[in-house]
This record gives sequence, C-alpha cells and structure tokens, in this order.
Amino acid sequence: MVRYEGGKGASFKDAIIIKGAINNQEGVKAEYQYINSLYGKRGVDWEFAEQSFVEKENRDYDILQILIFTSGKQKKLFYFNITEFFGKYDGMFGEPIYTSGTYN
Repeated sequence: MVRYEGGKGASFKDAIIIKGAINNQEGVKAEYQYINSLYGKRGVDWEFAEQSFVEKENRDYDILQILIFTSGKQKKLFYFNITEFFGKYDGMFGEPIYTSGTYN
C-alpha cells in the first residue's frame, strides 16, 4: 500500500517521500493521486506542466510543475522523493522486473 511521508513537497529538503510503491508505474500514479487530493481533478482543476528528474545526495527526485486553474493558472512545484521505487519495472514493454535488488 502506497503512503506518503516527509514534508509538503516545497523543496528537496521538504520532499514528499513515496513509500510502498512496488514499481515506477505505481509510484508515478501515487504522485498524481497526491496532487489530486490537494487540488482536485487533473484536466479540470489543474494540469501537468513540466517534469524533471534529479539525482541528489544518493536520492532520486521527481519535480512536477502543475498549473492550478482555480487560481488563474498559478504555477506550483512538487518535489517527490522517488528513491524507493525508481528503476523498478513491472515487466511491461520488455522491461526487467526488479525484485530484492536483482533484475529478472
């Protein structure tokens, strides 16, 4: 079960830590669910604008920028610590399945 730890996502230091995601697909879905819980439905209340990946101090981060429609297309950044699930695939499209530190 996916859960959120850490901060509110305003910076690297305050990043939202996604825990319990078993692969990239589930982890990315959790990022959007987190934003939905704060700002409503994607495409109605807010829209994805930009994404960046950063590796910093042996941690992996997704930085998402969204546009919030309800406040005149205000830009908002979210920092997600994705270290726990980054690089774990579910076997789709011929990608390796990652389990317990090994690729199958």
